[in-house]
Amino acid sequence: MRGDENWPGHDLKIVEGAVLEMAVELHPTHLSRKDLLQRIVGKRADALEIETARQAIANLRGSGVLHERDGILEPTRSTLRTAGLLMGLTAL
Repeated sequence: MRGDENWPGHDLKIVEGAVLEMAVELHPTHLSRKDLLQRIVGKRADALEIETARQAIANLRGSGVLHERDGILEPTRSTLRTAGLLMGLTAL
């Protein structure tokens, strides 16, 4: 249930994983922070889901997994390479 603190949208580690997966899958699509946030939480998100997603994006930026330039968020080259190796993708 969405209002429940155990809802996956409230779990920072799960949301960080979702943000990372989406950023890698959508690359090279250019997404602003707002666009990425909307794709992660959707239109019916509660305040805690939105804050959790914001924190997830900030954590991924802070750890060097995502890079922001001119308002656009994108996975770093090393993130793309690692994701490609882990997922068996060669196009990244």
